Amino acid sequence: MSLCHALFLLFCFDICYSNIFQCSECECDDLGKSIDCRNKSLFEIPANIPKWIETLDFSGNKLTDDPTPLDFSMFPNIVELNLNKNLLHSIPSMQTDVNLTTLSLSHNRILTVNSQKLEKFPSLKNLDLSGNHITELKHGMFPNCSTIKSLNLNNNNIGKIVNISFDGLRSLTELKLNRNNLTSLSTYIFSPLVNLETLEMSQNQLTEITAYSFFNLVNLTTLRIRQNAIHTLNDGAFFRLINLHVLQLDRNQIRNVTKNWLYSLKSLHRLSLSHNAIREIEGDWEDCSNLTDLDLSFNQVPAIEENTFRHLDKLKKLILSNNHIMSISEGAFTHTPELIVLDLNYNKISWTFEDDNNSAFVGLKKLRKLNLAGNMITTIHQNAFLGLESLMELDLQGNPIRTVLSNSFSLTPQLGLLYMNSTWLICDCNIDWLPEWLSLNVKPIPKLKCEYPERLKNQILVDIPRSDFLCVDSPKPRIIEEPTSQVVLADSNVTLSCRAKSSSDRPMSFIWKRHNQEISRILTDSGGEQSAQLNLYNVTFDHTAKYQCIVSNTFGTTYSRKADLSVVVLPVFVKKPSNVTIKVGSNARLECAADGHPAPQIAWRKDGGNDFRAAHERRMRVMPTDDVFFILNVKPTDSGIYTCTANNRAGTATANASLTVLEAPSFIKIMDENKMITTGEAVVLECNASGSPKPKLTWRKDGKQLVKTDRHFFTSQDQLLVITDTVHSDEGVYECEVSNSLGVEKGYTRLTVLQAYAVTGNEENLTGVIMITFVCCAVVTSAVWVVIIYYTSIRARQNNNGPVPVHALKSSASYHSDSKSDHSQSSKDSGTGNSTNRGSNEDLLGAVKCGGTGGGVREPGVGASMDGGEVSLPLLTRALVMPQPCGATIPPPPPSHTRTDHNRCCRHHHANPNSYLCLYLPPN
Repeated sequence: MSLCHALFLLFCFDICYSNIFQCSECECDDLGKSIDCRNKSLFEIPANIPKWIETLDFSGNKLTDDPTPLDFSMFPNIVELNLNKNLLHSIPSMQTDVNLTTLSLSHNRILTVNSQKLEKFPSLKNLDLSGNHITELKHGMFPNCSTIKSLNLNNNNIGKIVNISFDGLRSLTELKLNRNNLTSLSTYIFSPLVNLETLEMSQNQLTEITAYSFFNLVNLTTLRIRQNAIHTLNDGAFFRLINLHVLQLDRNQIRNVTKNWLYSLKSLHRLSLSHNAIREIEGDWEDCSNLTDLDLSFNQVPAIEENTFRHLDKLKKLILSNNHIMSISEGAFTHTPELIVLDLNYNKISWTFEDDNNSAFVGLKKLRKLNLAGNMITTIHQNAFLGLESLMELDLQGNPIRTVLSNSFSLTPQLGLLYMNSTWLICDCNIDWLPEWLSLNVKPIPKLKCEYPERLKNQILVDIPRSDFLCVDSPKPRIIEEPTSQVVLADSNVTLSCRAKSSSDRPMSFIWKRHNQEISRILTDSGGEQSAQLNLYNVTFDHTAKYQCIVSNTFGTTYSRKADLSVVVLPVFVKKPSNVTIKVGSNARLECAADGHPAPQIAWRKDGGNDFRAAHERRMRVMPTDDVFFILNVKPTDSGIYTCTANNRAGTATANASLTVLEAPSFIKIMDENKMITTGEAVVLECNASGSPKPKLTWRKDGKQLVKTDRHFFTSQDQLLVITDTVHSDEGVYECEVSNSLGVEKGYTRLTVLQAYAVTGNEENLTGVIMITFVCCAVVTSAVWVVIIYYTSIRARQNNNGPVPVHALKSSASYHSDSKSDHSQSSKDSGTGNSTNRGSNEDLLGAVKCGGTGGGVREPGVGASMDGGEVSLPLLTRALVMPQPCGATIPPPPPSHTRTDHNRCCRHHHANPNSYLCLYLPPN
């Protein structure tokens, strides 16, 4: 031991023992840097404490600062000062700054915090003010840029915290506010505490956590708000707690778990919600996908549904003990594949575990410990532990187990700890395998006892020889008629039947369940064969569910298969399509929506079919969420009747609407700008137009409306203007105007009439042959000549028999009206009014041939006829000279007969294509 050390110990001895009255039991550490004067009933600080001391503990004394404040300035090296459980009213004063890092003032009489006094501790890291009389935290209580990291305000009377109370505590990492009188938290109240890691507010009177209460606490890892009266967690209650690992909300009054208040808890690992009033779990844990420990014990959860724990694929420990769980949906734990511990103790689980149609634990391949103690399980079937291949520990204590079916534990090869204490076993041949299995696989072996048959009652299972397990009629109920699935219309009545029998005379209980929830219970007076019915009246689609019959007596329970009841409602339109009239190029909008159950499927048809042009051209848009059907850039072909069909399992409903596409008039074929014709010949002017509504055609000559005459008439719905026996006055500008409600279009043709000239002698014959050839060939290509020739014939008749009505001419011309263009046909198909006839006079004339050398010639004045595939033209005069080959000698006409320009000829197209047939007409 060095000399300095020896002198120091001697000095400490002098302090501790020379002042026996003041510090008779104070203790010094080996180095003399720490003095412990706890619980010495000191009223003041001893005067002879060394100045170099670093740690002073005066807790449990009677030190007071009234009227003289305590001053520790004489200890410049002090680092830790403990003044707990004294009579102080304020923080000790310092004349100079000291390097104090820890100051404990718990359980004194301090009413407020003085920032000026705290400024004398520039190195202060830990401040304990718990157990004092502080009632409010307000601005200015803590110095700016404080170095305090841990602040303990537990066990005060704090009922109010002003928003800017923590402005100077930006270095704070731990804040404890347990056991105060806090009733609410203001928005952004903790936002200055950007470095806070731990926050505790347990045992206050908080009833609600509002949004943004913990805003900006991005470094918070632990939040404890236990034993309050919280019943509401608003949306975004824990917003911005992106690094929170532990959240404890035990012993509150929280009623549900929703995605909205779990929002942004991406880093949460442990969540404790035990001892609340939770009945509903929304089932979307996407924002807590890193959760590993979840405690929901001592709540009111009634069931575990298929998606109750969705997105918890990292969960390892799940505590659900002391709830009201009666059912677990099949596949409910497929979302928790990493689960190792599952605690379901003290619930109401029975049928979920007993029903061999349900595999509740599928997906828990890594589960090692399963607690099912204190439930209502009576039967363990073969698939009860399906999926638990890693199970090592199983607790079934406190269940009234009666039947353990053969090889029930074969799916748990690693099971080594089995806790089971049933004394109600039915010891028949179905359980003869269990004693041997227990002896080989479980240590210690549970002491199970038999209740049935009577000869084995109260005997320990493993002590019974295997030969004593006999099979007789089972006293357990056996279902002989199960409910069947049905599809029914709404508002009808439904009956489900269930029949069971038992060898025991003990009463049976029939329980009907819908969606695994009990809806009816029927008790019988005796055993034997019994039945029960479930009657449902005026069913609605809310009755759609799975129904099950469960029959039980004191020896066990039997479950029927689940029957699907589907209630369907015929589709009823809530939006019907309306008739639409729209212009070409616009977008047509048709609405259609229907209600029904199941939800109807909506389909569209056009004119009775589903193959229409808008679909092929990808101009259709269907908006299923808006119940809208669009046709983009409508065309005339889109016109028609559209049918909306709503279909479901109950039936089909239809609604019709017409779509009318309006089109401004336009020319399908531009009118010829110029036409030339020889005097006395006929001419056809065409005006082919389309539009919707059907355009009106108006013909004008030189600006004046053209009227019908014996030589001027219209065919093909006024699309063709026919002029026969042209004269010089027919020359001029012909205008065709087409119009409807959307517009007007005009076309023009200039007609020039040339003067015919006469020929004589051989020149006359040659000219006649040329003219005849030309005219006959025109007849071959234009059916319009039929009208012209026939009209000439009629005029010849008029000289003898009087005038012929114009309608006779029209009837003879109707022969040509069947020629339609592709556009006209498509317009007709689309439902638009199309006045067009795109076939030209050349197209029409192409259907007519000149007469041959044979028969088929009609009497004068009779219309054209067909004979042997050829057309015989109507005669131009009262008499006809039969055609002769042009190469033969043609006898001269009689003197009284003079040759005219009306003679015609055409090329013979049969045996001799180089010969001609000639016609000449005698004079009138």
